[in-house]
Amino acid sequence: MWWLRRADLQRYGAIVAVLWLAGCAAAFVPVTSDPQEKLNWAGGLVHMGSRPLPAERLIQEAIAIYKHRNDEVGLAGAYRVYASFFASPAIERWRKWYAEHGFLDETATVDNRYAKSIEYFQKAAAIYTRYNRTDWLTYLNLNMGLTYEQMGDRDSACRAFERSAENYRATARFGPEIKVAADYHEVLASHKKHVC
Repeated sequence: MWWLRRADLQRYGAIVAVLWLAGCAAAFVPVTSDPQEKLNWAGGLVHMGSRPLPAERLIQEAIAIYKHRNDEVGLAGAYRVYASFFASPAIERWRKWYAEHGFLDETATVDNRYAKSIEYFQKAAAIYTRYNRTDWLTYLNLNMGLTYEQMGDRDSACRAFERSAENYRATARFGPEIKVAADYHEVLASHKKHVC
C-alpha cells in the first residue's frame, strides 16, 4: 500500500512537471549562441507557432550579439525580424498579456506596435542602404509597405511598395535577375492595385 502511494505521487509529480514545462513560454525553445539561428527560431515561433514571448527574447539576444560583434549587416537582419514581430497577428492574440506586462522593448506598446515595426524596418533599411544591399531592401520595403497598409497609411504604403520595386530593378541591374519568392510580383502588384 505504501508503494502504491509513492508510485502515484511519482506519477503525479511527473504529470505536474510536464504540464509546467508545456505552460512555460520558453518550453521547447532550443538554446543556441548563433544569432542567426535565434532569429530563425524567433520567426518560426511568431509566424507558425504563435509564441511571441520567447520569440522576442531570442530577437533581443540576437541584437545584443550582433551589437557586441559590431556586425551591422547581421544587426540589420535582427531589426528586420523585430519589425516583422511587431507587425505580426500573433501579437494581437496576446494583446491582453502585452497590455498588462509590456514588451522587452519598453518603448513599445500594443497600441504603437505598428509604428514600432516601421521604426525597426527603417533602422534595418539605413544599414542595408549603407551596404548597398538592394536585394534585402526589396523585401524590407515590401514588408514595410504591408505594415503601413495595416496602419491605414496608404501614401506611405505606396511609397514603400515603389521603393521595393526600385530595389528589385537595381538588384537585377547588378547581375542576373534577383531570385525572389515566387509570389513577390503578384503580392506587390496586388497590394499596389488595392492601396495605390
